[in-house]
Amino acid sequence: MPASKVPRLYWLDIPHFDKIIHAGIFAVLCSLAYLWLSHHYAKAEKLIAWMIVLLMAAYGVAIEFIQAALIEGRSFEKLDIAADFTGCCLFLISRPILKRL
Repeated sequence: MPASKVPRLYWLDIPHFDKIIHAGIFAVLCSLAYLWLSHHYAKAEKLIAWMIVLLMAAYGVAIEFIQAALIEGRSFEKLDIAADFTGCCLFLISRPILKRL
């Protein structure tokens, strides 16, 4: 859905709020993949974490290219890629907590 079609919440007027959402979604995606895979492959836990970050970062870049090329009204945004990667980094920071789950 184009950002122009998203209903505005005027009481929640935070600049670049969509970038916060991007980072949060990618942190959750990475965390869920990590929890699932590290449960099944405990010996390769560290490798799994780094592979998830690489794959999710590539996914974030691919999404931007797909939006620019195939979806009318959408565009390529470098800041979205940066926000996606920030979410992946948040996952890496929270990994010690996730390991205890």
